[in-house]
Amino acid sequence: MEKRKPGRPIQKIGRIKIGLSVDGLTNNYLTELSTNSGKTKSKIIEESIALYYENNKELQDKIIMANKLKDDPYFHFRDVLKKSLDS
Repeated sequence: MEKRKPGRPIQKIGRIKIGLSVDGLTNNYLTELSTNSGKTKSKIIEESIALYYENNKELQDKIIMANKLKDDPYFHFRDVLKKSLDS
């Protein structure tokens, strides 16, 4: 049987350990968010990265769509109609 090393495990199952350092002000923000939300600092960072990724993906999709429709003469007209219908 293999002996376990004492202390915390280097990696947990399904997780990867990365090196991350933040400045003091960011740490203060994380501490306050952790206290207010009851979540760990690492969970807050994970959720933040997921939100950032989703927003970035949405922005990239819009850029790709704009580039595809750039040559379409009705592109701006459709955009105005869509905005007016969304309101």
